Amino acid sequence: MKNTIRKYWSLFWKFRKLRLMLLLEYRGNFWFWTFVSIMWTIFNFFFFDLIIGARGSIAGWNRTEMYVLLSTFTMIDALTWSFFYHVMQEYISSIFDGRMTLTLTRPINPQYLLSIQTNSYTNVPRFLIGLTMMVITLRNGAIPITVWSVLGFVLFYCVSILFVYSIWFIVATFAFWVDRLDNINELVPSTRRVWQAPKEVYTGIVSVIFTVVLPFALISSQPSEILLGKASPYWLIYYTALTFFLFYLSTVFFRFSVRKYSGTAN
Repeated sequence: MKNTIRKYWSLFWKFRKLRLMLLLEYRGNFWFWTFVSIMWTIFNFFFFDLIIGARGSIAGWNRTEMYVLLSTFTMIDALTWSFFYHVMQEYISSIFDGRMTLTLTRPINPQYLLSIQTNSYTNVPRFLIGLTMMVITLRNGAIPITVWSVLGFVLFYCVSILFVYSIWFIVATFAFWVDRLDNINELVPSTRRVWQAPKEVYTGIVSVIFTVVLPFALISSQPSEILLGKASPYWLIYYTALTFFLFYLSTVFFRFSVRKYSGTAN
């Protein structure tokens, strides 16, 4: 077991080094997309700041609380675009062009291998912006921070990352079942605006959909609420349980869908 974990960990970092080498080869592309991601991040903060300035709050969240939420969203969004978008794009492409065959013959868990083979570093500065804004906001807002709140935030940040990965992987796996469905990779990113607002923004049937059925509204809200001391244990338990269920479902659905794979003719 220990050797297996060491092998998987070593393989993960080898792919990161390969992607870093590719980055150094095409530095112009890195700087261009870094600039784009930074400008979008600044625009997001500016846009919500205008709304808060006009209304005073958003669904009961004041300026400080919204800045914490936006910082959390920025950090989650940066990581998902750095890893998951490229991973899922490669995953879907490998199904259609036959490269999935090589993945399935490797002596390693194919889902793990598919999930680590590629990434981008262009959103790393965006992640750092989100982290910096978080620290500044917490300090200036005089929000009491404890070791437990920080640990809780990190834990549920990871839960949110796992949630996004699991549901994205499930969606991408439908490529086994529908021929040439290339744009399926855009479905999950198209819901990003839902994560960007507090869950209290949604009411009625929309609230049920985005907080219970498909709880995208909890992705940024739950880690933020822990730092702000307003998290509900019931939501935390539900969100965690659903996330791990979705991760398990992603593995089961992948193993089931692979049976339909027939190489380049798929």
